[in-house]
Amino acid sequence: MLKDYKNHKDDIMKVLERDAQLEKIEVATELNNDLKRQSAVRRAINALKEYEQSLDIKLSEREEAIVSQYTVSENLIHLLPKYLTVTEVGKLLSISPQMVRRKCMANEIEAHRTLNGKGKWRIPSSQFVSHPDLEELLLELQEQRRSSERLASVLLQDVDEVKE
Repeated sequence: MLKDYKNHKDDIMKVLERDAQLEKIEVATELNNDLKRQSAVRRAINALKEYEQSLDIKLSEREEAIVSQYTVSENLIHLLPKYLTVTEVGKLLSISPQMVRRKCMANEIEAHRTLNGKGKWRIPSSQFVSHPDLEELLLELQEQRRSSERLASVLLQDVDEVKE
């Protein structure tokens, strides 16, 4: 098993070693070391995405779910709330909130409503763990949370100043 993994790791290293753009980044004089590192990481990500597409492996939903268990960043998985909103699921699936509600009513998306079926939709996030855009959504939610925290901090400072 480890031998198989080493072969895959070697394939990945070959892809990166063959990427001429990475060599250009290394010798670029207008980039300082931090910019070179950032540029190289982005280029490596792009090169690996291209390699992944060239593999042309079609995964079933079940296989995609299995692969996603190993690929979603562990630092982000703790950010996954128990439930997602209709708007968040819409962003994730690239459909309108109204379409999300329709899919919930049709049981295409696992969900239930609060207030004896008359309130907001509660959509368990666990069903989207294998979605390829989940990490992007989690990063967006994290940024929204940070922005709200900064705003609350500024407002609290203003309230403290008024008290004084």
